[in-house]
Amino acid sequence: MVKRMVVMLVLAGIVFGGVFAFIGYRGVLERRAIAARVSPPIPVSVMTVRQSDWVSTIPSIGLLEAAQGVDVTTSVGGLVTELLFDSGQAVTQGEVLVRLDASVETGQLRQAQAQLPAAQATLQRYRALAAQGNTPQANVDNAQSTAEALRQQIQSLQAQVDRKVITAPFEGVLGVRRISLGQLVNPGTVIANLQNTRAMRMSFIISQRDFARIRVGHPVEVAVDAYPARRFAGVVTTIEPSINAQSGVVRVQAEIQNAEGLLRSGMFATIEVILPEVQHVVVLPAPAISFSLYGTFVYTVRPTAATAGQPAAAASRLVAERVAVETGERRGNDVVVTRGLSAGDRVVTVGQLRLQNGAPVAPTEQSPLRVPATAPVQ
Repeated sequence: MVKRMVVMLVLAGIVFGGVFAFIGYRGVLERRAIAARVSPPIPVSVMTVRQSDWVSTIPSIGLLEAAQGVDVTTSVGGLVTELLFDSGQAVTQGEVLVRLDASVETGQLRQAQAQLPAAQATLQRYRALAAQGNTPQANVDNAQSTAEALRQQIQSLQAQVDRKVITAPFEGVLGVRRISLGQLVNPGTVIANLQNTRAMRMSFIISQRDFARIRVGHPVEVAVDAYPARRFAGVVTTIEPSINAQSGVVRVQAEIQNAEGLLRSGMFATIEVILPEVQHVVVLPAPAISFSLYGTFVYTVRPTAATAGQPAAAASRLVAERVAVETGERRGNDVVVTRGLSAGDRVVTVGQLRLQNGAPVAPTEQSPLRVPATAPVQ
């Protein structure tokens, strides 16, 4: 009986041992099959890194204003008798715009002018008599005072008459007319806005760290939303001599040429001060650079290193490698990479969201995210 139990136990052990050995051998085969299997490559777009000439700029924003602009007003009150301009009219310096009623002042001026010859003749007679000793000097002084008072009165009345004529203080284009013929205007009433837009000015601020890099005479480029494809050239004309102690910024003013008259006062604009130094740097498109809490990185493409027992297809694959980089200035869609890459590296520009370190890739030099030559019609 005992002998039979021992035989049965031995047979059961042999059976269960064979089952477990078979299961283990099958796991080994599966692991070998998985190791030998080549994962399909991920399609990505790549570009070869090259060094480019990079002109440094200092960007900022601001509002445009005319080099000369003013609300034309009257310094005296009166009745509008003549309107000699239309809304939107181009005028020259000194051109008459409005005449106010000056009939009272003109009459007083003519009366004083009529009295002046008689006063001068009286003065001459008293001077002749005084030279002969026939009249006291006091009469000469009184006659001279009367003549001089009339001359000063004539000058004062002439100034009052002149102030009734409003002229353009400089060459430019008038805005909407704000008064009408026959209107009684008061001192300070706005007649129209006058702008000389041949040259525009733009005030903007820069950080104090850029204060040492900017100079009067540096060229600038201005862009406005109204003309997205145009760049307007100008030059830095003024740099504030002091730095704002609270904000740490410096105010700068530039003058922009506007011969075509496209720019207008009040336009919001972006400006770039072009610095003279040219650097040879690595430049990448912004979509190629990834940002995370752990830093900035890109994916480069490199061939895998062959290992013992690895299939030939796997050994010749291209894989993605995550590389930490440091970035510098940015302009539009271009970003300067200051550290981490060198000329000749191949960088993934599209498709990096699906990548991880060591993932197989199928690169192409053509990017599916091409910028269209013309903007779509909205």
